[in-house]
Amino acid sequence: MTKATFVASKLVFEDEEDPEYPPEFNGYDYDDSEDEFEDGDPAEKRPLYRFNAEENIWARHIVDSTITPHANPKLFAIATWNVDFSKNFLAPRLTTCLDHLQSHIEPLLAEDPPIPTIILIQELDCNIFETLLKHPFIQKHYDLTNISPAAWRHSYGSVTLVPSSMQVTSAFRSIFTTSRMGRDALYIDISFPADDTDDVQGNPVKVVRVANVHLESLDGHGDIERPRQLAIVASHLNETGVYGGIVGGDMNPIGPRDAAVPAELGFTDGWTACHSQQLGSESASTGNAPENTRASKVDRGNEESHTWGYQPRGRFPPCRMDKVLSIGNVKVRTIERIGVGLKVDPSLVQGQGWIWASDHYGLLAKVEVV
Repeated sequence: MTKATFVASKLVFEDEEDPEYPPEFNGYDYDDSEDEFEDGDPAEKRPLYRFNAEENIWARHIVDSTITPHANPKLFAIATWNVDFSKNFLAPRLTTCLDHLQSHIEPLLAEDPPIPTIILIQELDCNIFETLLKHPFIQKHYDLTNISPAAWRHSYGSVTLVPSSMQVTSAFRSIFTTSRMGRDALYIDISFPADDTDDVQGNPVKVVRVANVHLESLDGHGDIERPRQLAIVASHLNETGVYGGIVGGDMNPIGPRDAAVPAELGFTDGWTACHSQQLGSESASTGNAPENTRASKVDRGNEESHTWGYQPRGRFPPCRMDKVLSIGNVKVRTIERIGVGLKVDPSLVQGQGWIWASDHYGLLAKVEVV
């Protein structure tokens, strides 16, 4: 069996005869592998990975739900971005996205008090982990849920980057077993000390759960899978002991029911909550319109909300593919698109001219625990 380890932020194979990733990754033994489990149920609690600058290596950073809650800030940010596995020049495109994220995150860290940003990445290609792991800003500021594709069931997948200043008490991934595209949900739990006045159940901590998703693509089977997958996520964010939850990512809302499903599951859509005035109706701007109606109008008819369909233009109409949804005692206070018009410097792509960093825009939201 070929065995792989990360040394000096680089994937090094002990057996160099076959350095390529096969589709199911069955031929390799990684340190961040996970056990099998039932559809939607959490796997064993897994570590995070933190960069050790002295040894120049990413090492395990154990998370523990029994430790005393750390004073995590109740106002933090979440960035979500599908970085597009399907195009050429994977490494320079990812670097461009990470540099762009850095340009938005550094001003938040300069505020008083600092606002840390959790990053949710989808469609990271299995062959460019090294690009992610060697980025100086990521090494300095972030813990990672994954440093290899061992937990994925496809040649691309999701990774969550957590500010090393924030205390995480749990991390796990739940597989959607009926997905035909290897999709799953990746969760982290952030704990806060509970105030006597705002936790009627008497829990010593408030747990805020953040989910990173890339719901099923395409129509047909995808139209059936997406509501089911989001319902599984909602069940985990509504678990006993979870004070509030956020799910962000590529929701692929292209089916006849996708616009209505989040509200049916009890979610508040961050974009419609913060930008309802863009709907152009008095009822929406006052928040009195039914949530599914408001969401439908924004998804299909509002150019300022779209996150996909322009980079490049194609045969499918632009839409709001990417969302940040909240449930429970967590509110999205602001949300904006990032990466609009973002292209890679031609010097990084062998004279190919200006190419898009991703076919998706990203989203950056400020979130408050209330």
